[in-house]
Amino acid sequence: MMNWPTAFVIAVAICAGAFLYNKPSDAAFGGSDHHSMLLDKTSWVQFDGNSQRVCYYDSGYRPIFIKCASWKTE
Repeated sequence: MMNWPTAFVIAVAICAGAFLYNKPSDAAFGGSDHHSMLLDKTSWVQFDGNSQRVCYYDSGYRPIFIKCASWKTE
């Protein structure tokens, strides 16, 4: 049987390892080229590098869905 200080050290080592190896994504630090521009209340354009697409709220359904066109590079 293990005493409580040893169990505590092992548990801390496991938790610390989970935090040390968990790398945050680039999106959290602004590493993405993805931007959006609002056209009106229900539609917007998304930009990702040289690609763009139009998205809109489709209010014909309940709940309201978001629909987007295919990515275009023009």
